[in-house]
Amino acid sequence: MDIKYFKKPFTTFICIIILFCLPLKAMAEETEKLEDIKLFDKQNIDLTTAIDIALKNNFSLLQSFEDNQIYRLRAKKEFTSMLPVFSASTDYKYNTHVRDLKIPQFPQQSRPEIRNEVDTYVTVSQPITELFKLGLNYKVAKENYNISMFDTDLERETVINNVSGYYFDILKQKRTIELNKQNIKALEEYYKVAHDRFETGEALARDYLKIKYEIENARHDLLVAQNKLDILVYQFKDALGINLKEDINIVDNFQEETFINQPLEELQDIAMVNRPDVLQLEANIRVANLNKKIEYTKYIPDIDFYVSYIHLYGAGLSPPNNVIFGVNASYDFWKWNQKYIGVKEQAAEIRKNKLAFKELENQVLIDIETQLNSVKEAKNLIEVSKVNVEVSKESLRITKNRFDVGLALILDLLDDQTNYLDSQVQLVSSELNYQKSLVELKKRLGMLVQR
Repeated sequence: MDIKYFKKPFTTFICIIILFCLPLKAMAEETEKLEDIKLFDKQNIDLTTAIDIALKNNFSLLQSFEDNQIYRLRAKKEFTSMLPVFSASTDYKYNTHVRDLKIPQFPQQSRPEIRNEVDTYVTVSQPITELFKLGLNYKVAKENYNISMFDTDLERETVINNVSGYYFDILKQKRTIELNKQNIKALEEYYKVAHDRFETGEALARDYLKIKYEIENARHDLLVAQNKLDILVYQFKDALGINLKEDINIVDNFQEETFINQPLEELQDIAMVNRPDVLQLEANIRVANLNKKIEYTKYIPDIDFYVSYIHLYGAGLSPPNNVIFGVNASYDFWKWNQKYIGVKEQAAEIRKNKLAFKELENQVLIDIETQLNSVKEAKNLIEVSKVNVEVSKESLRITKNRFDVGLALILDLLDDQTNYLDSQVQLVSSELNYQKSLVELKKRLGMLVQR
């Protein structure tokens, strides 16, 4: 038999398969490229730069990005499930012992010996009722992707909080170390004066030995502070996701925020629009509504529409090309109660999520007002600490002048020196606690993450 009889249907079948598989192959091979890590100035890392680095390097956050990719691909997969079902097959037969078929009743239908046969079957079906369910499943998959994005935003907030905490602790430790060095320098000057007076008989050995003890104690405090700073820097680098051996220098670039002067009601509105936990709960409510609709679709009979094309080469009793149209319908009456329970279950889930949303709405207002008060208190404490520094500084000046003329004891001078150091450390803590409270307020407002 000439090959032209089966070349056309076979080639058509192959072309259809190739054209159908090309878009699927393209979707399967789609990948997300992570952005290249931006270079940064190792000598000057401020809080903004540190956050940018951490958001690109943090291992937990990178895993969360992969979760987003998975949910996005699942949504695409749900979309492709709405496409018509295509099936095709081709049978090739080579017969070596087939004689001429003679049909006495229908001599006109008699056919010669057939040694090569190619049969082609192509069917395209579209589930009509199932299409509604698949459309709802696709919307649920999209909402799940949105929920995963909100989870990533929450993870971003955690990363920013950790980085900010280490950043401010490092700044505090660095300033404390500088204050300790200044304190040691002042104590060494006192020691020299006390020792000279001991040599001339104007002071007792107890005086300069007391100062010597204070110097050694201050050096020990400096060593402890330096070790703590080294550990904080390592933890900070780990939070940034960079090499622990990298040389970095943390600098301060604090900028006063203006949003804290807005009315409480406006801040609450900002939080309800921006907070990831609020947006996530809203998405959960939408998912519950979609699931309820999916449960309702189970009441609808399953209806499928299909079209089949059959090419039979060498068929003597039927036409070689056949097109069949059909509709299938089915309905499961025995699961009526199960469907009813499914709808009630999703309705309860919706009510539950709405109650949780009301509770969260109240909690947002409480969180904002509480943190806003903490910011105001921290800012006021800065002014108190500044006054305390001025008072202790003036007291130290007076005591030192009296000590220089022999009217004050060395113990009085040491007490005032210690009070002055404590007031400076308290001022540093107040300033950095204020900045920390601002970061926490931005978190509770949902302003830490830029979308």
